[in-house]
Order: sequence, then C-alpha cells, then structure tokens
Amino acid sequence: EKYLTVDPHHPRAILLHLCALYSSANAPALFLAAHQLVTARPDWASSYVAIGLYYLLLRKAEIARRYFHKASRMQASLALAWIGFGHAFVAEDDTDQAMVAYRTASRRALGCADPLLYLGMEYARTHNLSLAKQFLGQARQLESRDPVILNELGIVAYHLGQWSDARQLMMEGLQVAAEDAWEDVSE
Repeated sequence: EKYLTVDPHHPRAILLHLCALYSSANAPALFLAAHQLVTARPDWASSYVAIGLYYLLLRKAEIARRYFHKASRMQASLALAWIGFGHAFVAEDDTDQAMVAYRTASRRALGCADPLLYLGMEYARTHNLSLAKQFLGQARQLESRDPVILNELGIVAYHLGQWSDARQLMMEGLQVAAEDAWEDVSE
C-alpha cells in the first residue's frame, strides 16, 4: 500500500496488493481495485487479473477463467494470470487444464516457487504422491522457509506413512509461520 500511495500504477505493487486482497477474502476492496484498474489501465493484463481474482473469490470460476484467459493473451509472461487460470480450473475440478496452466506459470516465472507449489498441491489432491513430493521439494529448494510448502510436504509425508517426517515438517512450518507473524508485528 505504501508503494501504491506514491505510484498507484506500480505494476509489481499492484499484483502484490491484488494477491493480498484475494488472500484476505476482501471482496469489496478487490472489486474496487479491479474497477479502478480496468478504468485507468484497460491495456494492462493486471487489470483483467484483478477482475479474475474477484470472480474467483466469489466462486464464479467460469467467469474468472475468461478474465485470466484474456490477461494471459494480453501478456503471456504474466505468471499470475496463469496461476489464476489454474486456480479457476481447480475450482471446476478440471485437473488436466489446471496442470497445464500451472506448468505454463512455472515456465513463465523461473525461480518462483508458487507454480511448483500449486502443481504439488494438485498432484497431492489427485493422490499422485510421488509427483506431489517431487514438485513440493522443488518449491522448497526455492523457498525453504515457506510455511505453506512445509505444511504441504508434511501432508504428503503423512499420506505416505512417513509419520516422523510429517510431524517434523508440520512443526517446522508452524515455527516459520509464527516467526514470520512476529516479524510483521514488530516492523
């Protein structure tokens, strides 16, 4: 928000802000942000990502998918558009299309753990635990202190019957989350 007060159209700050609004399920603020973006910058793919996130939050996956598709056509390198596209397919239980979208996001955002995380989560959801572990392990190599990745690895270890590994990963994830929350409060 600090960046957006200085530059309301800062491309990276906008995407981070949209993700925060989506993650906090703040539909009114997301609607307003999407409306302002599409009015001010209809030529930006991020504007359509914002609309897609809004509809995804409302559980209207088909409409969301259309906006993520439009954003990905406007800017094929925008990984967030592909991730949103994948999330919309997951919401409709279309694993094959979700995997295509997440793999595309992974190619567009080399070095970013999120697409690998979502690939791993989708493989875990479909009970392909060996591939889930592989993709989550790759995500952990990129983001070793991400509590979501650690938790998902713990879930996979649990389903594989690796009880001590599952416990250790989940405890580590809880510890990292607690440390991160304390850092946010102290800043």
